[in-house]
Amino acid sequence: MNITLNRLGLSAITIYPKVNDKGDFYAEVDLYIPTQVWLGYRTNFSIVLHPQDSLWVSFDGNSDQRSSLLRTVKFAGTSAATNTQIAQFQNLYFASELYDQNKNFYAVKNYDPVQYMRFNDTVRQKGKALYDEFVHTYSPNAESKNWALFETETPYYDNIQFYSIDHKRANNLGPMDTTFVIPIGFYDKLAKRLPLEKSHLMNTNAVSTFSSFYDYYINERRRFEE
Repeated sequence: MNITLNRLGLSAITIYPKVNDKGDFYAEVDLYIPTQVWLGYRTNFSIVLHPQDSLWVSFDGNSDQRSSLLRTVKFAGTSAATNTQIAQFQNLYFASELYDQNKNFYAVKNYDPVQYMRFNDTVRQKGKALYDEFVHTYSPNAESKNWALFETETPYYDNIQFYSIDHKRANNLGPMDTTFVIPIGFYDKLAKRLPLEKSHLMNTNAVSTFSSFYDYYINERRRFEE
């Protein structure tokens, strides 16, 4: 059993609470803002905790598949409603095309930047459709809706940030290769995710990744100005 926190502006921490013979565990974490936390046991899933929360979580530890595990998750205590809805969203997400790693790998490896951006536009459309399905099916509260909306946009922006690295790796191109060039303007869409709002900070994973690689856009603007 492990609990991982990706803290904004700080290194991630992982704690390993003891699990007794009944499958019970207990853990405390220090939080200053609402934070996404990963619970890991055979597989993993996200919850959102707020400072001073007291949350009870139950799930089937025999499952190593996210979708089947998420269907067994139950919450009680503080933020139980929000976390129930976030689990429902994750169940939809991990069973959707947005989580189809094979399809994305094919596109990363075989598509040039223009083709890949077209592919990525379909990723964004599917994310919006998934969000609409989530809202229609579960009528989530405002906090869960904000979290889910930001998450459904995340694959689109992640794909832009990681395309160059992943394309070179998939095609065995070294870091000094000059045959593959990202065109001017490719990273411009990253700026459209700004400004980040305070409510977005609970999407800790997504915000950490986005902020860590935003320099791709900054470096491109410098290249353009030169």
